[in-house]
Amino acid sequence: FGTLLDNTARKVGGLLSLFVREVLSNSADQRLLNSTHPVKVFIDIISISSDTKKNFKKALDWDSLKKHISASASTKDKTVTSSQLGEGLKNINDDDEITQLVRISDYNSYGLCGPEDDVDDDGNSTVIEGVRRNFELFAKSTFITSQDAGRQGAFGLGKGVLYHLSSLKTVLMSSTILNEEGVETIRTFGRTELPFHRCDRESFDGPGFFGSIVKDSK
Repeated sequence: FGTLLDNTARKVGGLLSLFVREVLSNSADQRLLNSTHPVKVFIDIISISSDTKKNFKKALDWDSLKKHISASASTKDKTVTSSQLGEGLKNINDDDEITQLVRISDYNSYGLCGPEDDVDDDGNSTVIEGVRRNFELFAKSTFITSQDAGRQGAFGLGKGVLYHLSSLKTVLMSSTILNEEGVETIRTFGRTELPFHRCDRESFDGPGFFGSIVKDSK
């Protein structure tokens, strides 16, 4: 996956150029169809350290995540990914060291709407024609992309550049959307893309999700 991104990046001027291009494309593809205004996209670089960094790590549940980062970084066969994870681990563990966060915000777009997955607990498809499933496609799927005719991305690689450039291979998401009852709500989620590793005597394929498990009242 990293090789695919690196090869694509070389054609557009490097990873940073690819990052900006894909971020803008992802947002532009989700412009509100009933609006004449364009999508507004902001890319902010935020530096944190000291107490701000401690609060961020607490919100991130760093004590839980760092075990998996450490396990993925300490493999016998050193790879580019394990080395990046090792550097990221060293940086975020030191509260006096500055950690840089990249925040992408877009407005006048649909956001992370739609069902949690493409199938429900009974294995039935949740895909309904005309209903957007942005959340499942952006937050959970891999190598799957929207079939909208006007989209700019391809092969589901666009969101992958976010993880590829993150030293912890981690992306946090927050989106203001309308729920099924038409009420405005905030949907938060997170995902870590790690290689296969063993942690606490268990084997993990790699992807890990942030969030609280809430039992359906139904």
